[in-house]
Amino acid sequence: LALVPRTYACLLWAAIAVNVALVVVSSATGGLLVEEGQKLGATGRLSSARSMVMYIAVFLVGPTGGWLATRAFGLTAGIAAVMLLSYIPPVWFLLKEPRAAKANKNALVVAWVQIKLAVSSRGLWMAAGLLFLVHLSPGFQTPLYYHMSNNLHYSPAFIGVTDAVTGVAGIVASFIYLWICRRMSLRLAYSLTIVAAAVGALPFLFLASKTSAILICFVYGLGMILADVASLDLAARATPKGVEAMGYALMISFWNIGIAVSDVSGSFLYDRWHMPFSALVWINAGTTALVLFAVPFLPRRLMNGREGETMAEFRPVPDSGVPPPINP
Repeated sequence: LALVPRTYACLLWAAIAVNVALVVVSSATGGLLVEEGQKLGATGRLSSARSMVMYIAVFLVGPTGGWLATRAFGLTAGIAAVMLLSYIPPVWFLLKEPRAAKANKNALVVAWVQIKLAVSSRGLWMAAGLLFLVHLSPGFQTPLYYHMSNNLHYSPAFIGVTDAVTGVAGIVASFIYLWICRRMSLRLAYSLTIVAAAVGALPFLFLASKTSAILICFVYGLGMILADVASLDLAARATPKGVEAMGYALMISFWNIGIAVSDVSGSFLYDRWHMPFSALVWINAGTTALVLFAVPFLPRRLMNGREGETMAEFRPVPDSGVPPPINP
């Protein structure tokens, strides 16, 4: 990103290349989370742990990003590259895999078997559809940035502080989900978190000062991230055994598509149709709440158990060189 010519096309393709690599890393990490979460009956707790670590990073990155936004772009890209490279040593030395995971050389056959298993999983597709719907609501993240910057005249540094506040909310939300996932069914927990996400957006109607911005970003982050952690738990439970990385990545892809459509549609309404920011807030809250009508249609085996009681859909992989899944 720092070295390519400063044209839209070059920056776009460089950003796409970076994100493709990040998605591969995320898929592998998600596969590890699902495999261990299903084995230990701890998909909710591991999803909370993943969210907690991520939002600790958001808390640290928010103010830093605001500061870097006013510095040379090469410095920003260089720091980002060093941070990504720091991921290699812990993975290399701490991630111990059994020999059986490395012995299979018939990669194309394995991939085809896994694709067929993932495509035939009803629970996976229903969960993927719900994740898409949850994040499809016309969003106001990009409009919020311009509303804060252009209308309220907040500096990039202060907007970075609000991102840090969202990071704190994410840490708190992760702790809350750690508590509720072991005390209520996923169906009830998911419904409550959707309500929290819808209601949590409404305080943006009263955004008027820096103090209110900090409080509102915390409330919104709390509700939104509770719904996100519950969605991660659902994705981990719905992934079939034997296709952990592929199944989880497929569902998160629907999640990401929903987010992209949400941001584009919200930005279109704000920029092209000149819709007031307050109207976007109402639309986002209302469409998020509509997801509640889809929750009852999810399979009972996924939704009606508490943490440790419900395992994801199990189907053994046919004999094709893939090590059979271990049922604890």
